[in-house]
Amino acid sequence: FFSSFSPLVSYSAMSADYAVKRALAGAKKINAVGSMAGGRMGKLALQVEGQVEVASVSSTLNPSQTVFSVTWSPDGTMLFVACDNGQVLTFHMEEDNGRLNLIDKFHTMQKAKPEDQLPATHVCVRPPSKDAEGVDRPFTLTVSSSNEEVQHWELELVNGKVSGHRLKGSVPEPGNEVLCVEYSPDSDMFSTGGSDRMVRVYDTEKQQLVHELKQTWDADTGLWMGGHNNRVFSVRFGPTNHMLLSAGWESPCHVHDLRQGRCVRSLKGAHVSGDGLDILHDNVVVANYRGSEQLIVANYYDSSYVKDVKKTESTFDGGYAHVARFSKGGKYCFVCTSKPTCVSVFANKTWDTIGTIMGIPGAVVAAAAHPVDETLCAVAGSNGTLMIVKVMAVGSKKVSLSINKPEEESGSPRGGYGSPKGAYNNQKPF
Repeated sequence: FFSSFSPLVSYSAMSADYAVKRALAGAKKINAVGSMAGGRMGKLALQVEGQVEVASVSSTLNPSQTVFSVTWSPDGTMLFVACDNGQVLTFHMEEDNGRLNLIDKFHTMQKAKPEDQLPATHVCVRPPSKDAEGVDRPFTLTVSSSNEEVQHWELELVNGKVSGHRLKGSVPEPGNEVLCVEYSPDSDMFSTGGSDRMVRVYDTEKQQLVHELKQTWDADTGLWMGGHNNRVFSVRFGPTNHMLLSAGWESPCHVHDLRQGRCVRSLKGAHVSGDGLDILHDNVVVANYRGSEQLIVANYYDSSYVKDVKKTESTFDGGYAHVARFSKGGKYCFVCTSKPTCVSVFANKTWDTIGTIMGIPGAVVAAAAHPVDETLCAVAGSNGTLMIVKVMAVGSKKVSLSINKPEEESGSPRGGYGSPKGAYNNQKPF
């Protein structure tokens, strides 16, 4: 199936000396109007190079808040934000200026005391679909939580905006901090991953578990086969319902064939610390939390295998990658990194740098490409960071960045999200 999933492109961090030389060349500074910290930071100084700009900066979030996940409504008018205090915020993006206005919020731990609140770790929208009678299903937002469950929220829409919400139901996963959730293309299934190392697949309508993908003992080889041996941070369905990718803090990124109910191939060498998987047609991109080869791109030929391709050497100007997202039309790939904190935009296919935004106050760990306008991407992270990045013009011009080569780390930045239930909070990567 994957045939070892040979990388098509592998980017490496440049040397510290070279980084210093490029830093001395200087970077263009801009002042983004507004504040990413509740108005306490005044104007935000960013370093912007290439053909990108900050189209909008939200001043709603508190500077102590961290955003773990963002996703758009299918029409791109609303942005949903999952926060470390268990809140899920809904923003409406103004058509004329791209400004984000908070229009709704709810809490995934409604009965909890403030000190007991656990993070909303991931948020996704159920793809539009119809029931057996041909009636459109309600707009449903699905949220995973460190509170060991997945919640389904029905949102009431008036003139395309959220006017109310209600908890439709939840799926408990006892003993598991659920760190990611994702729907199949036809929305008939959804998958989860988390701290207990398992990947689960559910029937959406019945809310019943249909697959539990974990390590199995092979008596013939005397080895544990497939599955994950550490936290699972990202799951992503392929072009068809029966193929599912999963990645986590240990090296293998697994490809599961749900028709067989097992892992069929693995990609080694990728440490994924967030929602670091994305698929576009024949391409798979993996955000790698390492000091080198931070971005791995492979050729996803079809739903049954990935072609063998030769690894090409290139330079990735950034630190430890948390998340990578293809644009809707496939022209661009948005990559968010820490150490340094930056958002880089690459041209798909050639993988030349289009532009970079640096000086963001805090790690950028979440991103969502706009579902209509492929020049836009929402990015978010710690210190109340929430902004919209825009590609100004089509091009693949390489730009200079001012960065320092990061030192290796021994632990996952997202750990157990500070939860007292996190059995893997202090584990080192395998």
